[in-house]
Amino acid sequence: MHLCDKYANYFYQKIYNKVSLNSKISILKGLNIYDLSINDTGTYPTQYLISCISTLDELNVITPQIIANFVSLSHHKFGCHILDKYMYKCSLNFLISQIEPIICHNFSVLSKLAFGIKSIKTLLLIENENYYFQKIHYLIHNNLMDIFNEEFGNYLIQTMIETKGLEEYEYISKCIETNFVSLIVGKYSSNVLEKIVIKHKKVSIFFF
Repeated sequence: MHLCDKYANYFYQKIYNKVSLNSKISILKGLNIYDLSINDTGTYPTQYLISCISTLDELNVITPQIIANFVSLSHHKFGCHILDKYMYKCSLNFLISQIEPIICHNFSVLSKLAFGIKSIKTLLLIENENYYFQKIHYLIHNNLMDIFNEEFGNYLIQTMIETKGLEEYEYISKCIETNFVSLIVGKYSSNVLEKIVIKHKKVSIFFF
């Protein structure tokens, strides 16, 4: 397959939705997910093919490769987008049983990386107004001050606030109330407080 060719890759993108399920599965079986994901050209058609997956049969073809390379892909500037496309295709039960444990096991590393943070953010965005990923929330809760002050970790808190609002996270509110002085002067934590002001359009929340 020529997904890394700057011209031929468009052919596969065009035909994928026009062929039978068996042909789609054949195409997916021919993919080396990791090598394609980190290739400057190959990553884009691979992301597209994953975004076109519409059946469990298709998803099951690439799942073993995704799971086996999940951490490596999450560290890569292109690979993290492959994971993003894949996770949005997974069932909630699969995310809870298979993906969340991988992320939790590697949380301390992923939460400190520019690209690693994306897989955690994706789970938080997928759950939207619910709280399906309790283990993730537990880790965020227990490491909140560190996350506030991490260069990339602070975006996790921003994502949570932008998605649900500060009022949905009592533990974040209490952390801010207890540590307001140190947070407001922090290089990264201060960005989070600014986002809260923008989100709420008022500053009274900081007058405890």
